[in-house]
Amino acid sequence: MSGANATAASWFVVSCLAISILVTDRQTDWLVGVRTVLSFPLGLVYTVAEVPYALYVRVDKALEVSIDTEAAYQQLRAEYAGLRAEALKIGALERENNELRSLLGVSKATRMETKYASVMDISVSSFRQQIVVDRGLIDGVYEGQVAIDAVGLVGLVTEVMVNRARVRLLTDGDVAIPLMFERSGVRTMGIGQGGSNYSLKLPFLTRNSDIHEGDLLVSSGLGGRYPEGYPVAIVESISESTAHSFLEVTAQPVVELDKLAHVLLLSSTDQDAQD
Repeated sequence: MSGANATAASWFVVSCLAISILVTDRQTDWLVGVRTVLSFPLGLVYTVAEVPYALYVRVDKALEVSIDTEAAYQQLRAEYAGLRAEALKIGALERENNELRSLLGVSKATRMETKYASVMDISVSSFRQQIVVDRGLIDGVYEGQVAIDAVGLVGLVTEVMVNRARVRLLTDGDVAIPLMFERSGVRTMGIGQGGSNYSLKLPFLTRNSDIHEGDLLVSSGLGGRYPEGYPVAIVESISESTAHSFLEVTAQPVVELDKLAHVLLLSSTDQDAQD
């Protein structure tokens, strides 16, 4: 028998056997036990075959959760940043309100008329220490008008424009202000040191002057330019000069001149007192 005939005969036998098994399984229950036995290895094959797909599903879900978590995290970060910005804004508004309340208290306490002004610019150089405020001729501001804040004296208006004015700070190098020690009543002059140094020199105090570090200096009112009794500076240091009999005294302004945001302009009832 040739090889082709043997193969055909084999396929015929297998086909007949398969048909017989199908008919037997269809008509009787003889093969139930066989099917049960064969189901175990087949089930194992199915289980192994499903492992890659199950792993794919799990990884896909894990990635989805990770992406959602990252998105939620970024949103929370954005919301947190927004809340922090709002908190900073609220803090700034609270500070401004407190300052305005303090200025209102000063305005009520003084007998002079006051005009509220916001600081637009602070200019400090080796020649000048001054600020620019948002009030001018149209608001009744005039040269020689005194500027104060809730703590003490700030300076003097030296230039007036239509809607703004320049205020020379009391620590400017060209400023001299008559002062008095609140505790002892000793009178002296405060000379601005200028530059970037917000301080005053007190050059005319003798060795026997009744002064101490920490003493408060107020405006004496002499000369009529600055009103009497406003806090100006606190004595910072006292040293004896070997060259002459006068003390070397420096004082720091009670007002933080480099942080000014608002001032009050005092309106004298007698403007003839100006220089």
